[in-house]
Amino acid sequence: MRVCVIMHESDALGAGLAIARAIPALRRIGCEVSVLLPGEGPIIDQLGGCDVTVLEPARPIGVSMRGWREPPGIAARLRQSGAYFASVRRGLRAYRPDVVHINSLHAIPEGVVARCCGFPVVLHAHEIPRPGRKRSATIRAAGAIADVVVAVSHAVASLYADAVAPAKLMTVYNGVAAREHAATATGELCVGTVGSVCRRKGTDVLVAAAQIVRADHRDILFEHVGPAGLPGERDFEADLSRLRGAGRDVTFLGPRPVDSALRRWSIFVLPSREEGFPLASLEAMAAGLPVVASDIGGIDEQIGDGETGLLVPVGDADALARAVLALADDPARRRALGEAGRRHVSTTFTYDRQAAGLRKAYLAALAQPPRAAERDAGGLRS
Repeated sequence: MRVCVIMHESDALGAGLAIARAIPALRRIGCEVSVLLPGEGPIIDQLGGCDVTVLEPARPIGVSMRGWREPPGIAARLRQSGAYFASVRRGLRAYRPDVVHINSLHAIPEGVVARCCGFPVVLHAHEIPRPGRKRSATIRAAGAIADVVVAVSHAVASLYADAVAPAKLMTVYNGVAAREHAATATGELCVGTVGSVCRRKGTDVLVAAAQIVRADHRDILFEHVGPAGLPGERDFEADLSRLRGAGRDVTFLGPRPVDSALRRWSIFVLPSREEGFPLASLEAMAAGLPVVASDIGGIDEQIGDGETGLLVPVGDADALARAVLALADDPARRRALGEAGRRHVSTTFTYDRQAAGLRKAYLAALAQPPRAAERDAGGLRS
């Protein structure tokens, strides 16, 4: 089966990594995977061995009005969009896939191109958009364009229940790689997190919790791995800078490989306000770290509270601080939660299980009867 994955961004972030790292497992079960990439970027390093086409011009489409206003501006982005969509169409015609896999709601425009070319479309839904008319319209568009919607958690799937027929809606959990068991830290205890600096990831909650913890426990360190300066987050980062004040209770390390950090950390926290099914918490669990995370979205499908990790209310810095302090004072519980989480991930959230679920979705898309527009456009596929 020939599958073409169209990515909506070239950064090595969650949605792209979730599919990129599953490609070897897809190959093992008979899927020939190619990728259309909307510009040069670090995700290329995760696509070793794939046939990759970098589209030109780079994707000009903003994912929000603020994104459209980013340089070179709305007018230039609109002018470039026609050429970009033409490059998507050429790439699809060159690959002639059996199925097109669009890796995010943000890739719906590319899904429209694939649909107009007559290809079956599988939409991979990772995110839980904020409530409102934009979310409702986007979900309706997803249901209209996709032959099958693959949600990364039941929490995400529930958003599509009214827009997508049950036979066309599937939940497929993301997988992660088995990791070397994190070393038991000695000396100063370090609490870490991975994610972009943004409101959605609760970076301000992390800083506030760190300030509470370190007011009386200066020996407990906090580190953050992940990029800052994202479009649309400048106001949040200004507020975060004011919250941090003169103190430096959290060390921001920027983007870097996470393996060495996981080995250094004793506790992993994920204070997000919005999550579909985060990879960062799964990777920490795979490394045997105890995880404290917000009880939001699909996180409770990863973590059984008190069994394979700890869940705290969303946005509650006090609760996050209390959970960290409880684990800091109880090494035996840290080890027990970490080991239970590691076992759970190793049996439930694997690339082989993810690939099997995606292949099932591809087959379901192929089994859908062609729509009238597809019959009219069928010649474009040859």
